[in-house]
Amino acid sequence: MPRLLRYASTLAVSSACLALSPAAGATVIDKGSFSSFEVFPEAIITDLLCLEGTEFLGTGTEAIRGHFVDSAEGFHFEQTEKHTGRLVPVGDGLTYVEQGNVEQIVFNAPPLGGGGVITFTLVNNDAFVAVEDGHIVGQAQIRIHQRERFTGIDTDGDGLADRVMVDVSSGRLTCPNGGE
Repeated sequence: MPRLLRYASTLAVSSACLALSPAAGATVIDKGSFSSFEVFPEAIITDLLCLEGTEFLGTGTEAIRGHFVDSAEGFHFEQTEKHTGRLVPVGDGLTYVEQGNVEQIVFNAPPLGGGGVITFTLVNNDAFVAVEDGHIVGQAQIRIHQRERFTGIDTDGDGLADRVMVDVSSGRLTCPNGGE
């Protein structure tokens, strides 16, 4: 599943959980946890960052775990994703192995009807290590560092940010040819 779709899905799930949360005066605390594991079947990949257009036969996994807490004080959602992948070139070239990928998402909001601060944070650190004849090719690594931060104020208690205080998206992409 493309990363942008996952971000939108996570934000939608967070918003839905917030919309379904009990009123601020309620004493009921709702909390839960979730996890999933998916194995991706072989597929042709042509959109690997830094190597767009190069065909790879890709396989991989995605492990997701997280939790949420809904209380009179507000709503908290946290999710961690870990990915593995192996991209073997269809023709000549280096094989890329995804290593050390961890993506974290945290969402906090006030209780519905109460108004207050809403925050969303995403941090993604990823690396694709190039391998040739069983050896790592150090200068051919692809590194991705991404951070998104949103802080808004819900002034009318409807669970939506009416004023944006901070909206930052930063990232760094390091490509094999030394480019960024």
